[in-house]
Formats: sequence, C-alpha cells, structure tokens
Amino acid sequence: MLSGGQRARISLARALLNDPDLLILDEASAALDAETEKRIQESLFAAQKGGKKRITIAVAHRLATIRNADEIVAMVDGAIVERGTQKN
Repeated sequence: MLSGGQRARISLARALLNDPDLLILDEASAALDAETEKRIQESLFAAQKGGKKRITIAVAHRLATIRNADEIVAMVDGAIVERGTQKN
C-alpha cells in the first residue's frame, strides 16, 4: 500500500513524463512533507529553464507551494480578489 505522499509523487512523475504543454496541479503537494515539496518545485522550475516552456497552473492553499510562480491569483467564492507575485 502506498502512502498519500508516494501516490502524489508517482502521479506527478507520470504527468511530467508526458511532457505536456499545460500542466494543472490541484493541491499536488498537499500530501508531501516540506522537504519533498521543495525538491519537486525546484525540479519543476529547473525543467522550465532548460528549453521548452510549459504553462503550469497550480491550485494551492499554502503560499510556499506557489512562491516561485510568475503570477499568483487569489480567489474567493470564484472571484479574483488579488493578483500579483509574492514579491509585491
């Protein structure tokens, strides 16, 4: 039996092997510990720098999950309430 974190890592690896132009992550790191989440994020962003560009949409409740995003959109009840980056 696999843990939630193991299932999340396998699902993400399978998605990345397909090398999609658009990747949608819905709470993909919720079952991961902080260190594993950090390593996966670093790998995702390193892959972006290496060539083909990919659009990644990440649904997250933890700011740490999206800290390196080009743009962050905060929504409440389906409406955008804030937009920007972690830096501004």
